Amino acid sequence: MTLRILVAAAAMCVTAVVIGASSDQQSVWSGVYTDAQVDQGAALYKTHCVTCHGDTLAGGEQVPALRGVSFGATWEGVPLSDLFERMRKTMPPGKSGVVTRLEFASILAFLLKMNGMPPGSVPLGSDQPALASIIFRSNKP
Repeated sequence: MTLRILVAAAAMCVTAVVIGASSDQQSVWSGVYTDAQVDQGAALYKTHCVTCHGDTLAGGEQVPALRGVSFGATWEGVPLSDLFERMRKTMPPGKSGVVTRLEFASILAFLLKMNGMPPGSVPLGSDQPALASIIFRSNKP
């Protein structure tokens, strides 16, 4: 009997942790950036990204698209922190440190807008825990 109670209690604790973890997460459809950020991100994109990724974010032969089906499929279900860190560590090629964390957050806001995600009232942050709590979903739930 005691073993059954312990197993049931453990199952309840695991369920509570899973429910608690999922309630801390939001998707990109929750309005995780502001329009002002998009404006700044668009200007930064033109300065640092357009040469490789193009005006329409379509990419090219050796360069991935930053919008559309392939972009959505690549990042589907992934925390924004992963996308942010990929950008921060590899972009622009050969020029690490040129773009600040806050500037990368603005560029990411621009990418979200260009992929059809809605703006909100709070700017997208650049800290790892906050970005990790936002999941990329290409389609509105």
